[in-house]
Amino acid sequence: MSNGWGLGLLVALLAAGCGGGGHEGDGGGVIVTPGGPPTPRPTPTPTPTPTPTPAGPVFAGVAPGGYLSGPAAFGSGAIIGAADRAGVIRPTEVKALDRTSIGFPNVQYIAPDHYALEPAGFGGPELTPDEQGEPANDIYDFAGEAADGYAYAVEIYTGTAAGRFSYMTFGTMADTSSSGSVIGFYTAGRLDGDVPATGVVDYGGIVDGLAVADGSAARLFGTGVAVRIDYGRRAVQLAIDLVAHADPFGMFRAAPATALGRIDVTMPLADGHFRSERLAGPGGHVGSLSGRLFGPAAAELGIAFELAAPNGDRIIGIVAARRSAVR
Repeated sequence: MSNGWGLGLLVALLAAGCGGGGHEGDGGGVIVTPGGPPTPRPTPTPTPTPTPTPAGPVFAGVAPGGYLSGPAAFGSGAIIGAADRAGVIRPTEVKALDRTSIGFPNVQYIAPDHYALEPAGFGGPELTPDEQGEPANDIYDFAGEAADGYAYAVEIYTGTAAGRFSYMTFGTMADTSSSGSVIGFYTAGRLDGDVPATGVVDYGGIVDGLAVADGSAARLFGTGVAVRIDYGRRAVQLAIDLVAHADPFGMFRAAPATALGRIDVTMPLADGHFRSERLAGPGGHVGSLSGRLFGPAAAELGIAFELAAPNGDRIIGIVAARRSAVR
């Protein structure tokens, strides 16, 4: 287990990549100088031994050992947890969120069912196959760990219940320890940087998140999301229909749905990412949004958003979407 994390760290992004390589020595011949010894040819620079690629199935477009990153929405406040049958403390209730923010966590895919999460780009829990727990819903795989004073609970999408994704994953992470209760919804994908120069592309997918109002929380889950990107004009249009379900940390998909309202926003696209600092939601909520493009030719995308109302109600959530049509 790595060190714990709090909301102050969750607004940081540390996703650095490095590369390197060697070069071979001079390929010229030996030069003979009359009356003297031959000039020695330069010693060749040794070619580095390539690091073997870990074997195993690809997950979200990366091989074992690879990293995924993307936007996430976090909140801190009155978050209550309880131990499940395996002794892992899971969030069971959110009475209030005092602060919200958008961060950019990393997810390292180590091996099947083995992940390391870095909520602030560094530090965080490592979840292994023996730490998998019984899923609380029919969307996510679950893993958790309770040690060193921290109580991590992580959900990660690896299946097809919300559609098939090739270059990204998404889920939830929570720490309900006494050091500070934090809950987050994250997206994490392969940052190819491959952005089309022209064309209009539609994306569809799912929304997940929490709406906290009047001392209780509802789960925001549904397929009411539409994204259109005009790559020639470098413009992003987003529409989200927010639908709330009871039983936010259980089988929420089986609970009745209540429409909360709609988010509509248009924003500029810049080099594989987009953002809005003037996001308007239902009921006077205002906040911000950040999105990233994933995979070849921007095949998929992840979005995180956070909203607050004047009376203190708050919304955090994510969008996971894939290309549905090219116009």
